[in-house]
Amino acid sequence: MEQQLTGWRMSPVLVRGIVVACLGLGLAVVSGRLVVLVLVAPWVVLVLVQLVLRPGQAPRAVVGVREHVLTEGATTTLHVDVAEAQEAETLTVVADQVPWLRLRPWRGTQQVDVARATPRTDGSVRVRLGLEARRWGPHQPGGVGVGATAGWDGWAWGPVPLLPPALHVLPRPATLATSAAHPDPDGLVGAHAARRAGSGVEPDDIRAFAPGDRLRRINWRVSLRTGELHVVTSRAEVDGGVLLLVDAYGDQGTSEGAGGRESSLDTGVRVAAALGERLTGRGDRVGLRVLSGGVPRELRPGSGRRHQRRLLGVLAGVRADPGSVASRTAGGARLPVGHLPGGTLVVVLSSLLDDRVTSSVAAISQRGLPLIVVDTLGGGARLEARDGLRADVADLAWRLRLLERESLLARVEAAGCAVVRWSGPASLEEVLRGLSRRGRAPHRVAR
Repeated sequence: MEQQLTGWRMSPVLVRGIVVACLGLGLAVVSGRLVVLVLVAPWVVLVLVQLVLRPGQAPRAVVGVREHVLTEGATTTLHVDVAEAQEAETLTVVADQVPWLRLRPWRGTQQVDVARATPRTDGSVRVRLGLEARRWGPHQPGGVGVGATAGWDGWAWGPVPLLPPALHVLPRPATLATSAAHPDPDGLVGAHAARRAGSGVEPDDIRAFAPGDRLRRINWRVSLRTGELHVVTSRAEVDGGVLLLVDAYGDQGTSEGAGGRESSLDTGVRVAAALGERLTGRGDRVGLRVLSGGVPRELRPGSGRRHQRRLLGVLAGVRADPGSVASRTAGGARLPVGHLPGGTLVVVLSSLLDDRVTSSVAAISQRGLPLIVVDTLGGGARLEARDGLRADVADLAWRLRLLERESLLARVEAAGCAVVRWSGPASLEEVLRGLSRRGRAPHRVAR
């Protein structure tokens, strides 16, 4: 954004110098004393020099950022390019502090000596400020004021207000350490071993040769020992479908940005980003639904690096939206999961404080889909004492809400849902392996 045109004006230094010089000359004339003229002579000379050094053309400033899209915890550069600054002596840039964007230097002030600065190819002088993104989401940097001085600080230009472009900060994926396979893959091609036979890599069994078998599958050691041709069979390698459900009905706890304490929504978004990065990287089809009181945000299943970037973009726009209190009763609106293909792994990331989530999780489990509920409520979450509510009353209300939550958790686990509390990179390892073993076990089919 470029500043509006403005010209040079007298600085307070020059105005005070003119006032002192005029008063001194007037006093010397009235009193008729030479000593007064001698005393005021330096001020007169200084004012005359500053008037002679008056700059001509006013500078022009443009503000920008090096990167418009970055990951939380990363640093970009906010720069102000000042053209026509040859007659200026110093350039000063001051940026406003805003939440979740940390300035470097932290005071948000940078001053440059034009005589010592290296001009750019177009002749402009660039002033830089560091900008660190502390939390995911769209962020608008604070306003920037730029000013200049010239003529021994006798002339000033600005401060001119500038508005930097907005930043889109993507969530930094949580660290995820798991090697468990998809519980029930049912795709076409991928990295998971399917139940059906096919041309995979991992050996499955050895059987007698049959018409249509490939010669490269012949196991010559077994064939020579038995006197009949035998081949090595393998299972097909397929991909799996995964649906991530992020609960944005509320946000509990304190968020301190990258590297600090996490709220429940912080944990949900970052774990969803980690799962999306891991699963799309191995070829799985990953979909996303953001659940809130308004219109749910949705991303259709896909795979690949481009789909991963789209998933991070949707997660970066998540905002807590509790919705109406009337819809929070048990048996209210169901989760809008729509039609899901068989074998789709559903991962619900929620603080499990809303009845709309807990009642619908049980309904998803009854459809026979593999389901994991990740509890994102941290131990430091508390109910804030506000709107005239005393701290002791707020603490008691929070304890009662946690007791109610325990009963909801018991109901979810009784419905056969796997509930795991997020406590680090290996939190999902055991539950994924348990679902994989259950997926390979025989199933009873109703006739």
